[in-house]
Amino acid sequence: SGCAKLRRLDASGCTSVSDDAVLALCSGSCFVSGLECLDLSFCSKVGDLSLMYIADGLQREGSFEVTLTKLALRGTSVEPTTLKAIRDQFRYSTMRKNNAYFGFWPASRPHARRNINEYGLRSKYATTIQAKF
Repeated sequence: SGCAKLRRLDASGCTSVSDDAVLALCSGSCFVSGLECLDLSFCSKVGDLSLMYIADGLQREGSFEVTLTKLALRGTSVEPTTLKAIRDQFRYSTMRKNNAYFGFWPASRPHARRNINEYGLRSKYATTIQAKF
């Protein structure tokens, strides 16, 4: 289906990209969560509302964690306080704000960290099931 294997999207400098476009990306039927890198740098019509769409629309199935590990927002209308409000959903990224970058940057080895955490959860659930029988 359409964009099911989309992992990276670079819309940097696209001045017509707005909150409505981000909503369409995050809630469209052709989009399946799995996007890892989204660059919205210098999309001046992108604001705080887009971050809410991203946080809600790009969550991993059955989890409140987003699949994104890199989100570039330099030159947008996004406020740092809004970015801080959703940073817990970016477990495998660090928030960066400096002259060169604003957004979430991947922590070292995000895929390995995610696999380790998923293994730990599966182990915990298996132990819980075994304890009941």
